[in-house]
Amino acid sequence: MSFLGRKFDSRAWFVMTPNKAPRSSISTAAVLPLKSLKNSKQRLAPVLNPQQRAELTLAMLKDILHTLTLCRDIHKIFIVTNDPIVKRLVERIMGNNPQHQPIELLAEPRKLSAERVESGLINAITHAGKVLAKRNIQRMIFIPADVPLVRPEEIQKILNPVSDKTQAPNGVLNIVPASASGGSNCISCMPPDCMNFSFGEQSFTRHISIARHLNLSTITTHSAGLGLDVDTPEDLAQLAKRLFEQESDLAANPHSKSSNKAPNKVHSHTYQFLSSHSILNALPPANRAVESIRLRN
Repeated sequence: MSFLGRKFDSRAWFVMTPNKAPRSSISTAAVLPLKSLKNSKQRLAPVLNPQQRAELTLAMLKDILHTLTLCRDIHKIFIVTNDPIVKRLVERIMGNNPQHQPIELLAEPRKLSAERVESGLINAITHAGKVLAKRNIQRMIFIPADVPLVRPEEIQKILNPVSDKTQAPNGVLNIVPASASGGSNCISCMPPDCMNFSFGEQSFTRHISIARHLNLSTITTHSAGLGLDVDTPEDLAQLAKRLFEQESDLAANPHSKSSNKAPNKVHSHTYQFLSSHSILNALPPANRAVESIRLRN
């Protein structure tokens, strides 16, 4: 399998790790929307070419999928995409790991308008919510495909408050605000089709307003791992800084509790991608941590 002339080994691309902790009785699905690889992360064009942007997207997706398999309350994972490469990769992942949470592909919906065919995050998540509700899945969590720092315990923290509909008969909405744009970097809700979503800049306040209009119980959760989504060269430099800091911490404390919570982000595909000398030289020098990676490589 190849993309822009380079082969991807899907057999080595992803290994699931089972989580044997007791699961919640609330049926829960994670939803990850993913654009076409050829059009992914275009705001990173000043520092990454199309091949590199596709590789970064796949590396981050792998890390997030691995994290989700470690979340005891995630029963199923849906990837909303029309990209044929991602589709083939997911099919092979499930063929190699049939005993773990199933990963299902949903076609990205396309909305016909008078001027053009529109597709995007709003349509993808709203459509997924309706599909999950029809399948009697009680709770949905939307995870962006560009937050590779997220940890299993952070996802669990977001799910926990969205668990008791008796206290909120009209539904529950828990939002993680984006650290920079005022957007919504993660949403957990019950039921999955409780509202029509409204992503984009300043979407956090819009979602709160819509939820209150619908008499939904609203919760705000802050998360370091979910707060940083990778859209710009500055975001990429910040991601490199934080991954390097994690590596330094683990190197200094190899037997610490955090080092046993797989996946160790310093061993992730995202870190391996960023450790490339040519990639790091293209990043804006956000701080000394990024410069240290450059010097070491």
